[in-house]
Order: sequence, then C-alpha cells, then structure tokens
Amino acid sequence: MPSIPEDKGEGDIGPTLTPEEGAAMGRPFMQPTSRLHYKEATEEDLAWVCEQFADATERARKAGIDAVELHAAHGYLISNFLSPSTNHRTDRYGGSLENRARLLVEVIQAIRARVGRDYPVWIRLDGVEFLKNEGITSLDACAAARLAEAAGVDAINVSSYADPNRGVGFSEAHATHIPCKFVPYAAAIKQAVNIPVITAGRIEPEIANELLLEGKVDFINMGRKLLADPDLPNKLMHGRPETIRPCIYCYTCISQIFVGSHVRCAVNATTAFERECAVIATDKPRRVLVVGGGPGGMETARVAALRGHDVTLCEQGSSLGGTVLFSAISYPPNGRLVSYLEQSLRDLPVKVHLNTRADEAWIRRHNPDVVVVATGARRDSLPIQGADLPHVLTGDSMRAMMGAGSGPAPGGLSPLAKVLVGIGRMLGVTRSPKLVEKASHYWLPFGRNIVIYGGGLVGIELAEFLAERGRNVTVLEESGLFGTQLMLVRRWRAFYECDRLGVARIANVKDVVIEPDRVRYVGKGGQERSIPADHIILAAGAEADMSFADSIRKAGFNVKTVGDCQSIGYIEGAIRNGHAVAREI
Repeated sequence: MPSIPEDKGEGDIGPTLTPEEGAAMGRPFMQPTSRLHYKEATEEDLAWVCEQFADATERARKAGIDAVELHAAHGYLISNFLSPSTNHRTDRYGGSLENRARLLVEVIQAIRARVGRDYPVWIRLDGVEFLKNEGITSLDACAAARLAEAAGVDAINVSSYADPNRGVGFSEAHATHIPCKFVPYAAAIKQAVNIPVITAGRIEPEIANELLLEGKVDFINMGRKLLADPDLPNKLMHGRPETIRPCIYCYTCISQIFVGSHVRCAVNATTAFERECAVIATDKPRRVLVVGGGPGGMETARVAALRGHDVTLCEQGSSLGGTVLFSAISYPPNGRLVSYLEQSLRDLPVKVHLNTRADEAWIRRHNPDVVVVATGARRDSLPIQGADLPHVLTGDSMRAMMGAGSGPAPGGLSPLAKVLVGIGRMLGVTRSPKLVEKASHYWLPFGRNIVIYGGGLVGIELAEFLAERGRNVTVLEESGLFGTQLMLVRRWRAFYECDRLGVARIANVKDVVIEPDRVRYVGKGGQERSIPADHIILAAGAEADMSFADSIRKAGFNVKTVGDCQSIGYIEGAIRNGHAVAREI
C-alpha cells in the first residue's frame, strides 16, 4: 500500500446481503492466514514491484501473448499511488502528481528495459474517480497519461473507479450503468497525448461507430458484451448487428466476483461452460413442440433447431416474449433480448404459431415426439384483505392497464384513461414496449401515490420505473431484505436509484389491509401505520405451475418442462434451463 488506509466504516453493502451472500463475501477474510496486515511500501518494496511487473511482461512475450495491458486503475496498487484519496505519503512517491505517478513511470521503464520498445504495452488508467472527495480528477488523469506516454506506453485505456465501500460504486465506475460515461474523460486524455486512446463503458455498437468517426477515441473496448456474445465483432463485420445476443446489464457476470464464484452470463448459457454446453448436431432428428413463447421457450426452440430437430413453437398471445416483453417497458434492455431471440427463430426453420392455445387435440394433430412446456409461472391472488378492490393491480391487470395485454382495461381507471388506453391499442402503440416506455414519460394510467406489495426483482424495478415518472412510491416487503433476486451489483444500483428518486422501502410488514384510498399495515415494531394509495400493485406471489405439463403428460405425451413453470428463475433460469433441455432432446 502507498499509505495505511483510513478507516471509512463499513459502507452500505452489508445490510443488502442475504446470509449466504454475506458468508461468501466474508469467507476470504475468515481464513487463519488471511488476516489483513497493512504495510506502507518502502522504496525497496517498490523496486521489487517494478521487477515483478517486468518479469510478468517478459513471461507473456515468451509465451506468445501479443501484447500486455498494465492495470493502473480500479484501486489496484498503481492506482492507489496515483489517487490522493489513498496516497498520503510525504516522500518522493507522494504529494505532487509527478510523485504520485512515479511508481507508474518506473514500472513502465522497468518493462521497457526488459522487453524493448517493439513489444506492445499499454496501460489502463482511471479517467476520474467517483464518489471520493479526494479522488483522481480528469486533470490528474491527463497529466498521468502524458507521463506514461513519455515513459514508453503505446496506448491509454481509459476507465474509472469509485468508492468501493458503496455498492453503487461498482456500477458508477468500471462496470458503469450509464451509457458512454467514460467518453468525456477519454476524449480529454486523447487531447493530451499523441498515442491511441481506448475506452469502454456500456457503449452500443452503433454509438461506438459514431465515437470513432468523431475522433473522440481510437478504439472501443468491450467486456460484458463479449460475454453475452463472443462473436459480436464478426457479426458486425458481416453486417448482421440484429443477430448479436445483447447484454442486458443485469450484472450476473461481475456479481460472481463478490461471492467467490466463476463468471457466468444470464443471456448466454455457454459462457464459462463452453465444453459442457456445446451445441452438438443430433443424429436422430425429432419433432419438437415448444408450448410457450417466453425466453425459456424461445431459447429451447433456438437450440433444438440448431441441433437439427424439427421445431414448432406455439404461443397463446399475439407476440413472443412472455412477461419479459412487458418488463421491457420498465427495463428496456430486456426488450433487446426478446428481439434477438425472435430474430434467431426467423433465421432458423422454426415454425411459430401465435394466438394459439395448445390443448390436447391441437398437440395430437401435430404429433410431436417431445413436448416442451414453457408456460411460465402462476400468479395467484394474495390473501390480503381488499386485494379484490378495483384499484389493486396484479401482473396481468398491469399489462392490460399499460395496453400490453389482451381483453378490456381493468377497473380503477378513469374514463379518460380507458379511452387513452383504447386509442393506444387501436394505433398499435401498445404492441411496442419501446413506444410504451417513451410514451410513459408523458402519461401513465396511474394515480400519484402508488404502493407496491413485494420488494423482489419485479417490485424494485417497477418502483424505479414509476418514481422516474413522478409517482410517490412505497414498497412493502414481508421479509427483512429487498431485491434478493437481483444480482448484487444490479441490486446496489437499483437501491441507489430508488433512494435518489425518493422511493420508500419498508421491510418486515405484516397484517396488510387495502382500503379504497390507503394501505394499512403493522410495522416491525408492532406499530399500526397507513399510507395513501391511488393504486396498489401486487408484485409478489409468483409460483411454479406444472398443471398444464402434468395434464399433457397424463395424456401420454413425452413432456419436458422449462423455466418458471417448474421453478422461478427469471431470465437467467429460463435461458439456462431452455438451453439444457434442448441439448438433452
């Protein structure tokens, strides 16, 4: 360490963890040999560090590695020396920017002395540090980049860092949730140096092309997108961007770091399981009928068709996507996944039947060898007094209210709201989650005060969506924890956004009673409380539903099940399960 770290307290992460997550995060620090001992590095220590970097670079070159990136960002050793927030030294490695950058320069010089000037070496550098009072500034980063260029690096890869004691820091900085957030800092460094500048940070391919043409950066670096689709560069090169499997920024990948697990991807079942999940052509093609057009059903159909089976998919609704299509209104990245899966089925010989309810007779007419049931979860009415009042909404009635479902609009709407929902359906606006999402910024068929019962994934994302559109939102949760179905980094981001937007989250509630204009409940301390409510959304109660699968199996069909009909697993569970079932057929 450059200096002994200051005690900044425990941060805000601990209270958001389940017991299992807390145990996994604490495990590395509980081993007998893992007690933290901080030591301020001496000059002899730093000379040794420089040689270690040089040794590693030389090994990489000898092993045939094409280039080396030196990590001088994200709170690693060199970054800690560069940052005034962690470097409080008074010797020649502290104080001025030139002194704080001395270790960076000496490491680069040691590497060049070992491997020469011709071997490509560049650095990853924080363009800024967020959520820190004395962090690296853009001016600091530009000055450090100039010193690194003079020492002999070939390029600068610009990222950022933030206070790691705050959960939102991980999506505010290096795995940013904000598109193109690092671009201004990279552009500033590009103006300061004469070598290529690289950056990353949730940059979609079409935007990346614009940034390159405008000269703001020279290269775009992608991480999460390549976990979702390693073939992304080739698909762009061949002019097929619509076939790229999209990253939905759910942070499944990076969240594994915190619990000591290996990387995985919610939308790509093969990531980190390339051998186990290889899609191998079948030598016994079969007639496969998939019932249900959500992500699990579509992924099953896609992989089964890739293997060479004769695949038919039927969906009782008028569009594919299931509940994920509706969720794309509140979380637009989900819509890109649905579009990708739809495009995949169009590119494959999959026969798709919409507006089709598969019963025993219909299935017999198609005579499948295998029936894959992917009909989703059941959402029973909750045993809450007043849950049948007209201003209480379930998932189905919300879809109808937003115009994304079929049938009449639900009760609880004003006459004007019913007319506007009807017009939206007539014009076809409600068939597009993207259009509904845009329109929702101007009008929503909801009252001002909204209470959401259920603080899981659905409840938290709905709360964020509604609060962004000016609603006063309160989330009630029976347990003591919120958002446990959200991956850690996404959970921390969602909590930050909800707090910023004024969403109230109340845990450990019981004895909930819904009245025409309010919700009453008993709080953790036994107090009776009430909240004004124009609408109440029931975002809990989803359960697996095997009834259709069981009935078809009893009729003599060979049945397999996928997704939430057998176990609530949301997008990742549906994709992973669908991929596995298709490989087994």
